[in-house]
Amino acid sequence: WGEESANRGADNIVSCLFWDLVRDGIINGKKVKKIVFIADNCPGQNKNYCVIHFCSWLIEAGWADEVELLFLIKGHTKNECDVKFNILKKGTRGRNIF
Repeated sequence: WGEESANRGADNIVSCLFWDLVRDGIINGKKVKKIVFIADNCPGQNKNYCVIHFCSWLIEAGWADEVELLFLIKGHTKNECDVKFNILKKGTRGRNIF
């Protein structure tokens, strides 16, 4: 979502993580063995107490036996989606696409 329509603070990120788990059927009344989150090193969104506490809560609430929170190496946080977006951005730079 765009930052003009909503913030991207830690509590917003935790809400999105929770609702994605619900939508994907991971939080459905049955305990899963392991949940893995992969995040960049943004301290305001991913690398903070809210997200870490959320991971702990998933275990304490009985949703998972284990939660792993992985952070990408600093400077190497571009994923395939970012690469493709950058290709699109270069191809449309200076053109009105709307």
